[in-house]
Amino acid sequence: MTDVLMFIEDPGVANFMVPVIPALQKLGLSVALRVAGAAVEYIGQSSAVRGWPPEGDARAVLEAVAPRLVFTGTSENRNSLGLALISEGRARGLPTVAAVDAPSNATERFRGFSGAPLAFAPDHILVPDDNTAGALGALARAVGVTICGHPHYDSVLEHLSELQREGRDHVRARAIKGRPQAPVIVFAAEISTGMVPALYQRSDDYSLHGSGHHHGRTEVVIEEFMEAIAGITPRPHTVLRLHPKNTREELAHLLDGFDEVSQGGPGIDIVFAADAVCGMTSVLLAEAALAGRPVLAIIPRSEERVWLPQLIQRDITVAETRPALHDGLARILKGEGVLPLNVHGGAAERAAAAIRLLL
Repeated sequence: MTDVLMFIEDPGVANFMVPVIPALQKLGLSVALRVAGAAVEYIGQSSAVRGWPPEGDARAVLEAVAPRLVFTGTSENRNSLGLALISEGRARGLPTVAAVDAPSNATERFRGFSGAPLAFAPDHILVPDDNTAGALGALARAVGVTICGHPHYDSVLEHLSELQREGRDHVRARAIKGRPQAPVIVFAAEISTGMVPALYQRSDDYSLHGSGHHHGRTEVVIEEFMEAIAGITPRPHTVLRLHPKNTREELAHLLDGFDEVSQGGPGIDIVFAADAVCGMTSVLLAEAALAGRPVLAIIPRSEERVWLPQLIQRDITVAETRPALHDGLARILKGEGVLPLNVHGGAAERAAAAIRLLL
């Protein structure tokens, strides 16, 4: 019998859950990891942890693993095996736990195709911060919630220590193509869809509009970024860092505007090597801030400020208009915009302790 069945299919929540595995093992608990979707390649590239694809439906997986507890990551897939595992686990009397790593679409995470936000709710939910707990609304009141911090930041700090020992010049030589003399600025891309697709498309609420030829959130913001960069002399060396869910094909019409494209491997390497980092609401902005890099968030609607990682949400410079974008880029390229961060470790251990209490 296995103590914990862990299922992950989304790269974002993989950042939250994978560091919890060694913390559970330190408590003497065995873990069986099953991965699907975009998490398969992402975990394989970014972690030494091995995960196996699930075999069969939820019933078959539970019978094969025979866990004492089911721990799933949430995703934007309304037909997720994770939801089925929660449902089947509850039917078998097993404690069920889910991780919600960010506040966006929080009330949609456990609906599936039903109209009820609690349809596939687990017994307990782990979240990284107050914002995410608050975004759960009625879910948080209906089930137990533990705010444990974000285990990913603990992992980032450990990796940063390794990079610092390697030396920034060496990291830059291997992470950035060529040897650019101009400042290196990284743009962290995202996908332009979600559980509520309309939220990721250009609307009347947008204060940034791009060329007007594209409607996806990411495309609009990238076009604004490229227009602003074109007016800077000397022109910075630009790097488009693709999100694990991005494909080159979906952004093919924009790639030529960048000096290079970064895909795969730890994102922290490329932001550690950069001089400045900007994007929308990606967790990579928080990683860059932890690395001591100047950061700028570019968002097309003021409502999206709450999508930023809570770690940087209060202090980060945000550009919602073209003038603010031009000013913000000038500032971070001067080295301004470094955030005062104080991250306490132990998030993975707190998550593991909450899981153990349910066994």
